Amino acid sequence: MALFGGTLLLGGVLAGCGSTVDSEDVTDQVATAIEDSAGAPPDATDCPDPLDAEEGATTTCTVTVDDTDYDVPVEVTGVDGDTADFDITVPEELRVPRVAADDLADQIASGVADQVGEEPEGVTCPEDLRGEVGTTLTCVLTAPDGTELDTEVEVTSVEGAQVNFSFEVLPESNG
Repeated sequence: MALFGGTLLLGGVLAGCGSTVDSEDVTDQVATAIEDSAGAPPDATDCPDPLDAEEGATTTCTVTVDDTDYDVPVEVTGVDGDTADFDITVPEELRVPRVAADDLADQIASGVADQVGEEPEGVTCPEDLRGEVGTTLTCVLTAPDGTELDTEVEVTSVEGAQVNFSFEVLPESNG
């Protein structure tokens, strides 16, 4: 099962001079959202206007990635004291699909059970698996006897939001 990097990313920023969020703060949050979703920072980010710190207020920023400009809508979803929360809509072209760490661990545990006929005690993956061919991640499988084994995961293909991967439980204990 693949989970798509969220369409909307929630950010929180201190409200600046009374009733606006400084454009620099919005720019920083947008650049971070793009980097989190796309896997690399944008070449440029421009949010020319401050964002009114009131629910429903919007602005549009422009990010440049590989010489292409993308509009990035930002909308305030709530204000609590001097903090404004807002959603950043990352353009679909900049989203990289992911497999959530817990889903990845469950799929590895199920695959091991299918192969050896016994469910491991558990599998822990440190982060989501990014849906880019060749991406690797090391999870830890805990065998029924308590032995911890590194489990190497590699993305083999990506079809839309579907991330396909292979895994190998390494034969030596990592302890």
